[in-house]
Amino acid sequence: MRCITLRFTPAMLLLAGLCSTAAAGVWMPDMFQHMVAEREDGLTADPVASALPQDRDVAIETVNMQPWRVIDPTFTSMGAQRGDSGPDVALVARDGSALRLHGVLHPTLPTLFVSVSVTCPIARAHVAEAEELAAQLDGQVDVRLVYVVEAHPFENPSPYTSVVWPSEENDADGIRYNQPMTIGQRIALAAELKRRTDTQLPMLIDGPDNGWWNSYGPAPNHAVLIAPDGVVIYKQGWFDAAQFIEKAEVDDLLS
Repeated sequence: MRCITLRFTPAMLLLAGLCSTAAAGVWMPDMFQHMVAEREDGLTADPVASALPQDRDVAIETVNMQPWRVIDPTFTSMGAQRGDSGPDVALVARDGSALRLHGVLHPTLPTLFVSVSVTCPIARAHVAEAEELAAQLDGQVDVRLVYVVEAHPFENPSPYTSVVWPSEENDADGIRYNQPMTIGQRIALAAELKRRTDTQLPMLIDGPDNGWWNSYGPAPNHAVLIAPDGVVIYKQGWFDAAQFIEKAEVDDLLS
């Protein structure tokens, strides 16, 4: 009797897990959570960031849910502001390795971080816009995505309204994901966003303590431009590439 060995790539296993569970709005099995894409070029693990091990079962802290949309619908007044020395928050690479924000800043260019999540239809639409901006300003700014808390989880309250906030776009696109409970689940959702948008932009994942979201502003799709020394140069409550280019030219943000 011959033995046949079946070989599956991580992407195949992840897709199979998502397909088998998306309709029910539940999480994929553990075996799929561990099958994520390779580390992005240029992102290296921080050997001293022991607070974020590669254990994908590390629980994500519950977000402080408030009606942010009512408090500030522009999402600009909360978190680090222009001129602030931004905190060196803990992040995670897509392979689960621990990172620090200041460790992934470009050494000579300002870095633009754009917050995203797969359940935010605006963020999904803006991924392509961020890629176009990166291409247009190549050599002047380094653009990266940061995967944050889910804006419109399927069955959980939205962190921006404190109640379940259905999205017609998500329903039409078959996106029915709950708020992740572990960092492994958040990594898997980041991989799903990458698959759906086919983005080639480097993507970081906010850590279990939601440090980026808490420190730089609780927002579903804001953009923060940070200098190599960690100082916030410019901030948008909602990412807008055209506005960013105009502002950069007027205020010489990229010099």
